[in-house]
Amino acid sequence: MKKLIIFDLDGTITTESEFYKKVYSGALNELVKEERGSEGLKVLNQCRNNYDGRGELALFNLNIPIKKWAKKLINAPLDLLNRNDEIVRRIRKAEARKVIYTGSPVKMATRILNRIGFAENDFDFIVGWDEPEFFPLKWSCSPWVFEKIIQGFKIDFSEVWSVGDTWETDLEPAKQIGIKTALIGNDKGSPDVFYPTLSEFLQELK
Repeated sequence: MKKLIIFDLDGTITTESEFYKKVYSGALNELVKEERGSEGLKVLNQCRNNYDGRGELALFNLNIPIKKWAKKLINAPLDLLNRNDEIVRRIRKAEARKVIYTGSPVKMATRILNRIGFAENDFDFIVGWDEPEFFPLKWSCSPWVFEKIIQGFKIDFSEVWSVGDTWETDLEPAKQIGIKTALIGNDKGSPDVFYPTLSEFLQELK
């Protein structure tokens, strides 16, 4: 049994594509159009095409502060998200400390978790974007963040899982420092294990 599990949120715990298309992509489209017009939208689409759908990287090229996108997200409706009692139950059942590590704003992550049925004490803490950060720590793809999370628990790296749906940000930096990695929903990269869904990973977790 691992003593700590570091979960990605978007695309791992929550997988509702319509929610992310309407809320995350929609807010980004709206912001770029407001700030940089049609030329900005061209840059946004280029980033989506060239960086595996990661249009948010266009904010750097367009010199638009991340906090403006974060504000739109934090105020966005969550009606497209449903309770997920199965995931909530399985995560609560896992006998380990639990952390959320996300590129989303901390306030947005908290709202999402509450919406799908989690309580405040279900996770030890949430690592996400917050002011005055220039960009989310997760975007750095750095093992340093995983090191800092683990140091707070005084747990050996070999006793930790990192679980996510994106190899480059969720898993590769963790694997570099000896953390066990589980890739959810796709087979891009070289994690320790692949699972089609988070439920299947949690069901077999030992």
